[in-house]
Amino acid sequence: MPGASDCRDDGSFTRQTTFLLLSNVLRNLGLLALLILVARYTSPTVVGRYSLSLAVTAPIFMLGEFGLRIVFLTFNEHHRYSWYALIRLAADLAASAFSCAVAAMFDPTLLATVLVLSAVKTADSMSDIFAAPLQMYRRSDLIFVGYLAQALLGSAVAWCILATTHDLNLALVGLAIVSTFVVSTLMLVPALRLAHAHEARHPAFPRFTDSLRSIVRVGLPTGTSWALLSLVSTLPQYVLSFLSDTPSAGRFAILLYVVASVELLMNALVQSWIPRGKSMLLESPDSKSFVRAVLRTALRWTARFIPLSLVGAPVMWFALPAVFGHAYALTMFEAVPIFLCVLALPPVYFGATAMSVQNRYGHGLTLGAVAVAMCLGACLLLVPLYGVTGALWAIFAAFIARAVVSMIVVANHR
Repeated sequence: MPGASDCRDDGSFTRQTTFLLLSNVLRNLGLLALLILVARYTSPTVVGRYSLSLAVTAPIFMLGEFGLRIVFLTFNEHHRYSWYALIRLAADLAASAFSCAVAAMFDPTLLATVLVLSAVKTADSMSDIFAAPLQMYRRSDLIFVGYLAQALLGSAVAWCILATTHDLNLALVGLAIVSTFVVSTLMLVPALRLAHAHEARHPAFPRFTDSLRSIVRVGLPTGTSWALLSLVSTLPQYVLSFLSDTPSAGRFAILLYVVASVELLMNALVQSWIPRGKSMLLESPDSKSFVRAVLRTALRWTARFIPLSLVGAPVMWFALPAVFGHAYALTMFEAVPIFLCVLALPPVYFGATAMSVQNRYGHGLTLGAVAVAMCLGACLLLVPLYGVTGALWAIFAAFIARAVVSMIVVANHR
């Protein structure tokens, strides 16, 4: 992997952030469009089945991804990009098999949906690792083009299938085929070309076995921590499905997309902030100064999110029932924890990314474990009393735990 100096090639922070933000929006548009179409063309029970299938696959694929994109962008050691891609592919195939095994064991009615959804998740996961060198070498415009084609073609195919057949699994098959084709043609080729061109500057690389050990050593704790953090979003769905019903889990998943839409912005911001974060770390005399700089950056974005949230709240009030149907109208009691979750996102994301900049990948396990424990405890306490609203408050409690723990870890780096 190239050094930090390569990250400062031509291209402005604003330009890269814009392309990454648009790419993240488009990357998620396929599954979001499918969720909207499923809500429109099927029943709340099918929506719940789809959201539960996502809840099964999400943490497993997060674990299998090993956080290799962020590792590629921040790891201080040099390894061939092709090793990262091969490790990701092998892990995705294993994640697909394990997801199907979990579905077969705990809810066989989900097996067919989980199987085809795993194919969609594999294509999405590979697009993420193909995007890593494009981002590293300031070609985020190519990421945007790939995700734009995937979103347009995938959504069109899913709409045609659902409008004519009302079959969720068939729509997922169509989306998987389109995603695999687009990712292979528009992202894989330029990613390999760029990586090979820049790797020519560093002719000495470790053997594959040495690279495998090193990448897995840092990727496994990163992937495990991300899987734990993914459970923060999926645990409430499990609890709602068990204590309430499947439609409630589906309703929660749709409301959480309000927070997820802002997370797209945050993900793009912190991805673009990585080079600046490295510079801040080098310029800070100690870890306390670094964490203060990170916290100032996070709080500035929290302040900017206040008017965004105030404007977005009434928009979501009207948009959710208009897009998904009247069964998914937002209530005031649900809007409050969603608003607070949005304001908590900058400290959550900047804190976690600062840990990666410090190469403190292993501490992500602590971060994930604390967040999951907080979410589970809050779910068990609040969901029986308040249902979906209680689940949203549990998400907010987990966000606060993540932000506080990440800042503590960053501040205590030696």
